[in-house]
Amino acid sequence: MKKIILIFSLVFVTLFFSLALRPISVDRNNCKTITGTVTEVTEGGVKDLVIKLSGQDRILYINRGLEKKFNLPEFKDEFIGKEVTVSFADHWTPLDPFSKGGRHITELTIGQEVVYSEF
Repeated sequence: MKKIILIFSLVFVTLFFSLALRPISVDRNNCKTITGTVTEVTEGGVKDLVIKLSGQDRILYINRGLEKKFNLPEFKDEFIGKEVTVSFADHWTPLDPFSKGGRHITELTIGQEVVYSEF
């Protein structure tokens, strides 16, 4: 009986970590799009550019955005108070089962100008 419990536990842990650590798909067909006014821009994680939109509880982030392309003070000056359209990966993980956490931005546009895109 102990052997069965041990095997079941190992399978469960392996499945949990394989779901939790799988890469985020940045395919256009796997994205959702929202529009809102930028209310706050900060740094989070490891050089992530974190954006908060009005009327949204969740945060949105560009992974390593401050390392790759953007400068925080310039981004704040240019985007706070502006309406943007954000596409983000619709990604489920057991570490955030109710999708209350941050969302990985795949494309950011202001007006007709694409400011950032992973496509």
